[in-house]
Amino acid sequence: MSTKHSSKGVITRLQEYLLYTDVKFYILKHFSKIIGIALKGEKTNAVFIENVLAFLESLSLKSSESDSTFLCKDITTGVSNYKFDPMEMKKSFSNCWLQILKCRINFDQYKRVLLILDASVLPHLAKPLLMTDFLLSAYNVGGSISLLALSGVFTLITKYNLEYPEFYTKLYQLFTPELLHVKYKARFFHLADIFLSSSPLPAYLLTAFIKRLSRLCLTAPSTAIPMVIRFIHNLIHRHPSLIKMLDNEDATPVEDPYDNDEKDPAKCGAIDSSLWEIVSLQEHVLPQVSQVAKDLVEKGLREMELDFSSYLETTYQELFEKETKKKIFANVPVNWEMPIGLKMAKDDIFSQIIEV
Repeated sequence: MSTKHSSKGVITRLQEYLLYTDVKFYILKHFSKIIGIALKGEKTNAVFIENVLAFLESLSLKSSESDSTFLCKDITTGVSNYKFDPMEMKKSFSNCWLQILKCRINFDQYKRVLLILDASVLPHLAKPLLMTDFLLSAYNVGGSISLLALSGVFTLITKYNLEYPEFYTKLYQLFTPELLHVKYKARFFHLADIFLSSSPLPAYLLTAFIKRLSRLCLTAPSTAIPMVIRFIHNLIHRHPSLIKMLDNEDATPVEDPYDNDEKDPAKCGAIDSSLWEIVSLQEHVLPQVSQVAKDLVEKGLREMELDFSSYLETTYQELFEKETKKKIFANVPVNWEMPIGLKMAKDDIFSQIIEV
């Protein structure tokens, strides 16, 4: 854990020894002490923090380490005297993370931590709720940081009984035009699909999300619109009473009660609105977009939910290739008489200007 040079080479070499549970246990135990001493002595510079995070990122904990192999054992019998204490290891692992997150980490390190926190860190902490302040602070930052903190916050709510009544309000605020341009878009929509699949969610909340998504379609890149419309279809499919948003003729682009600038989904007026945005997309220049809009408006709900996962990372190149591979219609209308000039409509203004 040098404060002067990178230790990534040493950490890589250490990986083969970290396969042994007893080695991992004692390394974590002393590692926690080293970080604590560095914090007290104010020796946690950027190099030290990077080395600590690189080690913690490379560390893989299992749900049950007791079945693992041990390095320290009797040569003749192969029996180890090591007594595995899972709670002690969790405490050391927790101390490492809680101490290093008190340091001033940079933006890239911040994102790296959030990427692994939900799957690789929270399940192995002695008290996962101790990460509440860190995750909620990240969730309130906005932008890509909020997207990355999303899964961790939801895990604390569902698995560890964290009370955070503003979760869906904050989630609603994350649906911005910038969302459809970030590289974490696929991760976000995958998680949002899970969060919004709960049946007890009130109608006003679901209509707010549906309306927000339909409004985003007006400014979204063409590659993302088919995915968003399928996402809207699935939300309505889970709650068929919301189909009225497609048939509401009272809400038009001119007299739409929906307030797109309102941050509270309960006050935005979406429940009295319509999906005129999707109706307008039937005239989109790209057939892939106009067709999926027509399917929703004209055909309504399908028998089952639509798969939108294959559209999460669609590119313009893929749209172009798909269009060029379409089969040409066999019955193309042609003129059976050889044209002898430019045919104008009767009394057309151009026939008075152009001599045929």
